[in-house]
Amino acid sequence: MLRRVAPVTAMLLAALLMLVACSAGQPTATAATRSPIVASAATVTPVLPPTPAGSALGPAPTNCPALPPPQTFTMASGFGGGFSDPVSFTGGSPVWELGLSSPLHSGQFGGPDNPYPSFKVMWIVGPNVTQPVTLTGHELHAGAPLWFEIYPTNAAPITPQTRSVYTMQAVLDPASPNRGGTTNSEGHWGIWGIGIIPLAAGCYDLDVAWPGGHWHTVFAAGW
Repeated sequence: MLRRVAPVTAMLLAALLMLVACSAGQPTATAATRSPIVASAATVTPVLPPTPAGSALGPAPTNCPALPPPQTFTMASGFGGGFSDPVSFTGGSPVWELGLSSPLHSGQFGGPDNPYPSFKVMWIVGPNVTQPVTLTGHELHAGAPLWFEIYPTNAAPITPQTRSVYTMQAVLDPASPNRGGTTNSEGHWGIWGIGIIPLAAGCYDLDVAWPGGHWHTVFAAGW
């Protein structure tokens, strides 16, 4: 004999079934569904140094494309900033360099005091420029990035704890040049000392860019 279900009991069963169905259709909240926290520029961890390439680079290639910096800027006297007269820079206005050659020949390196094949290049930006300049580069065949060593500023005392910053994108900010500046008959110039670090022998393209323009050059690196 079939027994009839009381109306109240039937209503309770229906409500329970609806609650179970709704719960099954909603995902369970977990930590993975939370919005990520974006770090501000002041809290971003600096780029770690590149892995040392060993104790010596391979031979510098002899078949790199010939692409020197586009122009030369020379002052017979009075440039200032610690440069000896006369001084000649290469590059293109408003960014010029002194010390980049092709090929760049490295010696032995390794150890805590000389971990990378770093070539010091001096940079000047001016006259009277306020916008930043960005240095990037890569090896033409393998595509490996060119690294840069930003030396500590000379505006503060150098201590044993003072460290360089290593990066694949060096920014020359006229508001904070690490080698000060100079004012001469042309105007005011910011000065930087930047290490160029090729981690393997090869042909490297160096791109120098600022808002509204750029120039680039190719150089060989090795021993």
